[in-house]
Amino acid sequence: MNSFNSSPGTGLDALSLDRSLVQTLAVGLRTAELYQPDNAVVTAVVARLKELLHQRTNQGPVELGVRNRCMFANGRRVRLSAADYPRFVYLLRVFEDWGIQGFTFWGALSAKQLATFLWIVANEREGSTETLVDRLERAHLIDVEVIAAAEDGTQVRQRDKGSTATGPYIAGGLPGVSAGRSGWANDDSPETAYFKAVTVAQHANENLRRGDRLGARRVRRVTQAIVDHVIREPTSLLALSTIKDYDMYLISHSTNVAILSAMLGLRLGLAKSELGELTLAAFLHDIGKTALPDELVTKPGALTDDEWLDMRRHPQLGALAILEQQHLTPSMMRALRVAYEHHVNYDLGGYPHLPGLTRTSLFSRIIMVADRYDAMTTSRPYRRHNFTPFEAIGYLAARAGTAVDPVVLRYFVEMMGIYPVGTLLRLTNGQVGVVQAPPGEGSASNRPVIRLLSDNTEIDLNAVDDTGVFIYDILEVANPGNIGQVAAVSPAGPAPTTATRRLAMAGRYTRSDSRQARGLTRQLEILFWKTWSRQAWLHAMQVLIRSL
Repeated sequence: MNSFNSSPGTGLDALSLDRSLVQTLAVGLRTAELYQPDNAVVTAVVARLKELLHQRTNQGPVELGVRNRCMFANGRRVRLSAADYPRFVYLLRVFEDWGIQGFTFWGALSAKQLATFLWIVANEREGSTETLVDRLERAHLIDVEVIAAAEDGTQVRQRDKGSTATGPYIAGGLPGVSAGRSGWANDDSPETAYFKAVTVAQHANENLRRGDRLGARRVRRVTQAIVDHVIREPTSLLALSTIKDYDMYLISHSTNVAILSAMLGLRLGLAKSELGELTLAAFLHDIGKTALPDELVTKPGALTDDEWLDMRRHPQLGALAILEQQHLTPSMMRALRVAYEHHVNYDLGGYPHLPGLTRTSLFSRIIMVADRYDAMTTSRPYRRHNFTPFEAIGYLAARAGTAVDPVVLRYFVEMMGIYPVGTLLRLTNGQVGVVQAPPGEGSASNRPVIRLLSDNTEIDLNAVDDTGVFIYDILEVANPGNIGQVAAVSPAGPAPTTATRRLAMAGRYTRSDSRQARGLTRQLEILFWKTWSRQAWLHAMQVLIRSL
């Protein structure tokens, strides 16, 4: 097979195409897991995937595979952004369930073939690699080849396209990739720090569920990297903290709470050493949930009374998990206290009840605010109403002095602004934008920096004209499809069209808008697939489908 590296399409367009292909494959598999093949949501994703595959296979076969927790297309690493991470983790999980490294697409597939492929791969993944190969062959998907993962780390292909042999053969791995290649870019960007933190959180959770050690040294390294970024540029990680994925809630939540706590601790004047201890404690505050059944922690619906009683045990379980670690340093002991106290509440009226306690620690009071804010701004499928960041701030303000420390909350609001990052705003001129950054020092707290959905440009709501009058004014906070918080990470790729922007107003759609709504389905990936979590994207899609 000729390497795509030597083909004419190796420029920037090819790189963008590979990235879009990986993103859309992940979205397609997740959608196929949730809906029947003939569902309109699946049809929209299949249409986009068909178009991308057609473009890519015009220049030869395309091999998509995972090696060392990185995605490759024909041996060339596909650079993914932080916003892509939840989708990449899901794709990795699917591959691991089947025991495969990826697929080779030898040619374009029809929409029907692609829908069948997505359905087979996404569902009933308890089978072996041979089971997957058999199902694809029975579906006559001869242009899709499975790349199985062998025990020695090499690839075992389903078949050799160039021969009539039916048995598998061994290939030397993904072209141009050595087995020891690092999964991380050697840079110091906020995205890399966030990626590393999420990955370490995932490993820590997996270790504890297996009964292994936490890996405290790795945890300290990534939390210190968070502190370094926050000290260097306080808001550098803030937009990344709006990346939410309900399937990975415990992992992304611990990382996001660590980021918010570090920022808040800096705002409160903590020294660098104290920020390191605070961020470590925030990273581990929910560690007790690893001792609870996974089906309870990830339950997609509201908890029953008995389940809620079980869930309320996680502060004690977290303290026990830390006590079981070797070499309990003063930092780990402070983290233990936070794990135990973070639901006690400022007025001590929460849980667990601690007789004799007169005041929680400062670290606990900081993390109480960050924990509740991130939890409230993570959309849940079963909620009748998902909080926007603006509403979450109001909710916490109403509970200042009871659930949360009023002084700590005041500093948090000053840090985040009245309209925190991830709030969707509609301006008086009709434009819609996502809050990208809080107001600058000395600016009004209700005038953040936003990114317009129409063309991805950033505008500062503090901007004034020659007469000193504000150029832009906020009309309202938007919450289309009960989405809540919107990921504020800037999307890569082409700018959304005016039609895409109209999806932000999907709550206003009527049946007379059905033609425009149908036209949006193939444009959603421009913005929403690349920046929104799975559940937020599905909410928006459901609003759209209801209008058809």
